[in-house]
Amino acid sequence: MQLPFILAIILSFGFVHVYSQDNTPESTKPLKCNVVSFHFVEQDTLRCTNGISFAAYQCPKKVDGLSLSLLGSEISQSTGISINGIYSGGSHNGLSINGICNNNVQNNGVSIALLNIGDFYSGLTIGGFTNYARQRIQGLSFATFYNNSPEQKGIALSLLHNSFNEQSGVAISVFNKAEELHGFQFGLLNFAGNNRKLFQWLPFFNFNLRKRDHNPTNQ
Repeated sequence: MQLPFILAIILSFGFVHVYSQDNTPESTKPLKCNVVSFHFVEQDTLRCTNGISFAAYQCPKKVDGLSLSLLGSEISQSTGISINGIYSGGSHNGLSINGICNNNVQNNGVSIALLNIGDFYSGLTIGGFTNYARQRIQGLSFATFYNNSPEQKGIALSLLHNSFNEQSGVAISVFNKAEELHGFQFGLLNFAGNNRKLFQWLPFFNFNLRKRDHNPTNQ
């Protein structure tokens, strides 16, 4: 007879907990910070950790220090070292290591993953398969097969293909392609769309050292 009574108490507590939640907008709530955080699943978007955060999956507001996730994380702002078994998203400054995919909105520092497919990468970006930025890759990027971004600044290395809308710096691969080149390309075949037609496709080496046209009417 005691078991139904205990279950009733538990259910009643859960009912009261659900309907007693604070409806204050999250943007006005203070962050709940701690030094060490251990959770199986961390979904508290108001939690911040200044130290060590460990979970199977976590999506806190902020982590400064060491973040470890068995599966993945979606941290709004992370600074320090982030290690994820499969996936990471959010924004990170520091070292980010992911077993499969890094889909950070912004990554400043070192990013290592099988697939780097975020918005913006600055620093050292290493892709076991590919590096793809929806906005820009800046710094040194190395991919086993493929580097691709609308804008590239720095040095891009890959075994098969580098492809950029606008490239500023050096690209080294079997095939390099830039619709607008401001720098150098080294590979078996190189394409620079803003060169004269005779020099757009060149083997082994291509370059364009002309300054960009910053006229707003041409942007």
